[in-house]
Amino acid sequence: MYRDFYGLIQKPFQSEFSTSFFWLGNQFNEAYSHFSHGIDTAKGLMLLTGDVGTGKTALAKFILANQPTSVKAALIHHTDLSDFDLLKGIAQHFIGEKEVANCSEFLLCFEPFLKISHQDQKTLLLIMDEAQNLSSSMLELLQHLCGLELDGHLLFTLLLVGQSSIHAKLALQQHQALRQRIAISHHLHSFTRKDTKEYVEFRLKAAGCQTRIFQEDALDRIFELSLGTPRTLNNLCDLALIQGYNAKEKSITASRVERCAEVMNLKTKLNPTPPEGKKQPIVIYIPRKTFLEKYAVWIAATFLLSLVITTAIIIIYR
Repeated sequence: MYRDFYGLIQKPFQSEFSTSFFWLGNQFNEAYSHFSHGIDTAKGLMLLTGDVGTGKTALAKFILANQPTSVKAALIHHTDLSDFDLLKGIAQHFIGEKEVANCSEFLLCFEPFLKISHQDQKTLLLIMDEAQNLSSSMLELLQHLCGLELDGHLLFTLLLVGQSSIHAKLALQQHQALRQRIAISHHLHSFTRKDTKEYVEFRLKAAGCQTRIFQEDALDRIFELSLGTPRTLNNLCDLALIQGYNAKEKSITASRVERCAEVMNLKTKLNPTPPEGKKQPIVIYIPRKTFLEKYAVWIAATFLLSLVITTAIIIIYR
């Protein structure tokens, strides 16, 4: 609805993944390079972690989309399924419509497939998204697959993608061998202020923007209110463009961003960026004391004094 108004060809902050809108900033570029190297050299097991909304799935899709024809790859999202359903999904992705009845049958058909693929100089890559949901038994099976080799070469490459909570599961004693097999590990952090500005400008340019839409102070507030989380950032920018269009504002201001944040119920943990050349005052919060806390000493002193007087009177009139 706002594309023509802002001179855009596409929606810049769409939630659907597109390689042309994927921003290869510093940490994404580093992670992509590391995992690409791991796939090319058959490192076996790799791990990508990050908090909710930091771009893990987008990076996984970007890795999948940029594999050469020599790599047969699959991405599985729904890892909260039963082990049996996951095995069927893996078999269907790589082997085709072949049905497997249990784990043993899966291994009987999958291990020979791995060896044939290696002989055909094909690399097999499986990306498991939301890996923190995988059961212990499924992790043990994946560990077995990652350990299969022929002529000194690993036959299977696995990239586990999950939230930071997966580290607690991998830290269990029963997964020590799996943990030791992790050849490459990368953690995605939230954007910095600089990352946020570069990301917004990249997405707008990819959408065909030729003018400056978000003012500098608006970009600062976007970072502060989204806490640098790409998913929240996308939603906030998209809503700002919608509201800006409705108000016929060609330029998005910090106040517009703040009104959008109120609609999204976002609360910043950072103070607004002060004007250039002005220091922001330091505010120290001193909790207000209750009545008892404020007059505790006087109350105690009065009580002791009355006790002494009472005792003296009793002694005198005995």
